[in-house]
Amino acid sequence: MFSKKTFEFLTQLNQNNNRDRFNDHKSQYEEYVKEPALDFNR
Repeated sequence: MFSKKTFEFLTQLNQNNNRDRFNDHKSQYEEYVKEPALDFNR
């Protein structure tokens, strides 16, 4: 399920969208965005 943390992550990504920042926060992406999206589609 998408949470407040999902939208906080996406907002931060929108404000600073570059590969280095994304790679530094990839675990947050997987926890807050990827897994909830996969659960939504199951």
